[in-house]
Amino acid sequence: MWKKITRSGSVVEHRVHIHAGPNLIAEYNAGAAASTPVQEYVYAGEIDSLVAIRRSNGTKYGVTRNRQWSITALHDLANGSVVERYAYEMTGKRTIYAANGTTVRTTSTFGNNFGYTNRWHDRSSALMYFRAGTTIRSVSEIPQQRPAGVVDRMSLYQGYFLPTDLIRLTS
Repeated sequence: MWKKITRSGSVVEHRVHIHAGPNLIAEYNAGAAASTPVQEYVYAGEIDSLVAIRRSNGTKYGVTRNRQWSITALHDLANGSVVERYAYEMTGKRTIYAANGTTVRTTSTFGNNFGYTNRWHDRSSALMYFRAGTTIRSVSEIPQQRPAGVVDRMSLYQGYFLPTDLIRLTS
């Protein structure tokens, strides 16, 4: 996959994203050599199990996740110190904090785009990328679409992320 962002006729970002199955494993600037990724991602055995990020300058970061698999902290693996913290509203909207946990940042200083339930947060569009091509601004905006073959007319996406008493049936 690739992403190109143009503002006022000028390209401000042109990235290539490499996936292994559902997991993003590397990001490259478009046209860059295969030996020069901007970031690489390391996963544990299961899907959505990001454990480390390696930046192009060689710096390595580990992640801490909560029980929803949402990233709650980023650690410098060289010394173990927390470098950034994350909190989420019930809709999935992410707030990024400095290591002290109180100073709010508008973007991740360390290039971490993973967040709520370990989903990719695109800083340029403010969208979260879910599987099956779903893009949303927050969980409250999950589209009322259902994958082909679902006959009970219930949105599987809402059924996964919301309490059952909030699930709405689609027509």
